[in-house]
Amino acid sequence: MKLFVKITLSIIAVIGLILGSITALLFNPSVQDYIKKEALRALSAKLQTEVRLDSTSIYIREGGIELFGLEVDDRAGEVMLRADTVYGQVNLWELVKSNIDINSVKLYGAAANIYKVRPDSAANYQFVLDTFKKKEKAESKKMSFNIDDVEVKDIDVCWEVRSFQTPNSQQLLFTQNMIMTIVWRMSRE
Repeated sequence: MKLFVKITLSIIAVIGLILGSITALLFNPSVQDYIKKEALRALSAKLQTEVRLDSTSIYIREGGIELFGLEVDDRAGEVMLRADTVYGQVNLWELVKSNIDINSVKLYGAAANIYKVRPDSAANYQFVLDTFKKKEKAESKKMSFNIDDVEVKDIDVCWEVRSFQTPNSQQLLFTQNMIMTIVWRMSRE
């Protein structure tokens, strides 16, 4: 019986030491920088475009991550999305149960440049949707998805159709300063 208790306590101590070491490493700025670089490299490769990020902050106890200076290019090389600050907080215990429970999402100082080259072409963000779309429908376990709080401040969205054919086949070009551009400004104080 004493041997069983010693082995059990030893296993618990080793698991605690491993988890403590991982936690300590995640608080280290150089480790966070390495994780950031690898995540950006993988995301850029998956999207086949450039993704940039100035810095991150990881909050382990809260299950939160804060991204500063996020920029995502479209496939033409233009900045499609820019955000000063993006914050997300996830309920980690729900993730273990295969449920996505997002406690908080905050987006500050963002600008989205969304366009179509022609009215009948795909928008410049379509490749993002295609990249993360499920390839085939297979039997899968049902997951729940919940977002509790969303906060958005200082957001600019620009939507434009850059060119189209008129009925008499003349090509017209539209820029941000012309009437075909729609700019939404959303702000929540």
